[in-house]
Amino acid sequence: MDANWSRQQDEIDALQALYCQEGELEIEKEPSADSEAVLRLRLGFLGSDVFLRVTLPTGYPSEERPCFAAEGLRPQESEDLLEAIKILMDESLGGEECLILVLQQLEDAATSSFESLKQRAAGAAADAAADADAEVAAAAA
Repeated sequence: MDANWSRQQDEIDALQALYCQEGELEIEKEPSADSEAVLRLRLGFLGSDVFLRVTLPTGYPSEERPCFAAEGLRPQESEDLLEAIKILMDESLGGEECLILVLQQLEDAATSSFESLKQRAAGAAADAAADADAEVAAAAA
């Protein structure tokens, strides 16, 4: 049995345990010793219609990296997501399984970015309300 195939299968089994809800993980092409595997994961933390297609070449994880394609995002958002994945992949240990780690780090980064955006939006709304109150007070004077 090919070691890469076995390691891919173990990683897919772990992904299935994590992404166990209907539609979260679809195995479009099963891994084998002589053929790449293709997975489709719903990135629920980015939206219900955002998916990441992951291709695991036969040399993954010992010799090759997975390939990623984003679905359901605008072109710039897709480019940003794929760049973030590239950065995370560059930081991961070569020759090791990395999908779960990369997906968890993406979710953590997205969650913290969303929280930061919410805080900035709340601050902007408060500033706008204060400006409106100041204009009303100035008009009344």
